This record gives sequence, structure tokens and C-alpha cells, in this order.
Amino acid sequence: MQIGLKKKLTALSKEKDRGDIVHWIKSVSNHLYWVAASTLSADGQLMLEKWLSVQNHIQNVHQGHGDLFTICSHGELVGSERKKLWLKPGTKLCERFQDVVSSRQMKKDIPMLSTGQQTSCLESYHGVFNHFAPKMIGFSYHGQLCRLLLAVMYFNENTNREQFINQNGEAGFFTMGRNIENP
Repeated sequence: MQIGLKKKLTALSKEKDRGDIVHWIKSVSNHLYWVAASTLSADGQLMLEKWLSVQNHIQNVHQGHGDLFTICSHGELVGSERKKLWLKPGTKLCERFQDVVSSRQMKKDIPMLSTGQQTSCLESYHGVFNHFAPKMIGFSYHGQLCRLLLAVMYFNENTNREQFINQNGEAGFFTMGRNIENP
């Protein structure tokens, strides 16, 4: 669903005079994950209202989204937190964005999102395993087994690691022996 959403928003951004939407694509995609992850009760109506709140959010409206989800969870956006341009209500771009976000298919799929069983941890493990045993190289049975065991030990050791904090006190990422600071 997320890939289809990105494709639709990317196609929308390529239409004439629709370039402002390109800055929102990643945020809207992240919003989809947030809707699932933040609704532990698996309440379909609440998830739908959270999802549809993105229509208001991109227009700088942060309250009055629905009966169950009335106000955005973030605080006031000031200064550098407000990086993207808000879309103007009533414009063709805003209407087309709302058509994509509130399509019949999205309204049907959003309440069915899986709340707690996400595959991101498994995908992370597979990434670590691919680091230790690249697919383009053939290994003997014992070589592959040793690499598998190393990947498991590395992954288990680093799964619950605290997030990297740089000298300025900002959070960054630690990946396979390198510190990567947030852009």
C-alpha cells in the first residue's frame, strides 16, 4: 500500500504546477506508518481519522480532524520545524492530493492496518545478514553457517542499543561501525 501511495503522489508531483507536493511525499509515507504504530488498540475508525488528518495537516490545520482524533499529536511547529510550504486550501493541487489520500481504496485499507506486527525488525536483520554474507558471493556450507551465526550475534548485540548522540547533542545513527549524523 505504501509503495502505491508513493507512486501516486510522485505522479501527482510531476503534473504541471504540482511540484510543491514532492516535499510532502516522505512525510505522508511516514504518516502512514505512524497511523499503524500509534494505534495499539487497532481501532479502525481511529486509524482512519488519523490518516485523513494529513489532508488538514498539509494545509496548516492541526485540529478538528474527527470525533476520535481531534488534534494533531505534535506540538506547535515553529522555526526550522516547519520546513515545508503549506498547501493552499481549495487549490487544484490540494484537491488532487485529497483525492489520492481519501480514495475509496485507502479508506477501505487503512482500518485494516496491522498495528503491532511490523516487519521492520526482520528487514533490519536481513540487511545485517546481507552485510555478512553478500548474495553475489557463493560460500561453502560452513562458511555460510559461520556468517549466519556472526550476523545473528551482531544483530542481537545491537538491537536495543541507545541511539547515537553527536557532540552537539543531536541524535544520529550508528550503522555497521560508522556514525552517521542526521542531515
